[in-house]
Amino acid sequence: MNTENVQKNNPLIPVIFGPTAAGKTALAVRLAQIVGGEIISADSIQVYKELDIGAAKPSAEELAAVRHHLVSVVECDKEFSVGEYRVLADSAIADVVSRGNVPIICGGTGLYMQALLYGYEFAQTPRSEKTRLKYKELLEREGKESLHSLLVRLDGATAAKIHPNDTKRVIRALEIIYCSGQKKSDNIQTVKRLKYPVFIIGLDPPRDEVYERINLRVIKMFERGLLAEVKSLLTHIPPTAQSMQAIGYKETAAYFNGLLGYDELVALVQKNSRNYAKRQMTFFRGQFEDIHWVGSMDEAERLLSCHCERQRSNQE
Repeated sequence: MNTENVQKNNPLIPVIFGPTAAGKTALAVRLAQIVGGEIISADSIQVYKELDIGAAKPSAEELAAVRHHLVSVVECDKEFSVGEYRVLADSAIADVVSRGNVPIICGGTGLYMQALLYGYEFAQTPRSEKTRLKYKELLEREGKESLHSLLVRLDGATAAKIHPNDTKRVIRALEIIYCSGQKKSDNIQTVKRLKYPVFIIGLDPPRDEVYERINLRVIKMFERGLLAEVKSLLTHIPPTAQSMQAIGYKETAAYFNGLLGYDELVALVQKNSRNYAKRQMTFFRGQFEDIHWVGSMDEAERLLSCHCERQRSNQE
């Protein structure tokens, strides 16, 4: 990826992130229509094909209005890493710039943002099914707290950024240590500077407002057919697939196994989504600098308008 060409053709790349249900996609689409942009998604669930309703993918109207990249590009039964995302996103940015358009990075997966903007080389870290199986057995035998405690002992810096409930990422961090002899945090610390020139907007609406949006979104997901979507997925992929660990999918799979009633299912997805939004904001605030935080869509649009005006002035 020739970052120099990106810097020359597009001085500042807009980046929009924030918690789930904050309105990122709508804002990115509006900006793209104004500046002639294309959206580079940074969402670890929207990359999967067939995961549509629970992933809150852009609507058909939004997809028709603006070209989106990294949406529905991975088969739902495949594993997909942060490093693989970075490679595809770099390529998408180069493609957009080569056609004279503006890449707009938009999403809520902090690790995707981090890897893309700072160029972390996660793709080079080896994988081992045998090693993952060993840690999965430890998880089943001793529980998630014991698994997380092991990571605390081996790589405290990484463990501090991963919730004990996020066992997939805990196992991946342990796998990196076992297979490469290096800590994931050591890998991250090798890169200190932003790879791209960016203008970062962080959406930070009042927490109560975000939680209300999340609760309503979850209800609408089930009304739109999330049960049928998950039931269809389970006919050809196992509930242990990486894609099925996403919020909304994992809980619904448990519902079909008789572990939850319907009302319990909806409430649990709402709760887990709210908790995820809280973790997103904690991650964003701790990992990124020079963020322009805004509390409303109107404020975000005013800030982006000023940014676009400065861009035009600099180009004249």
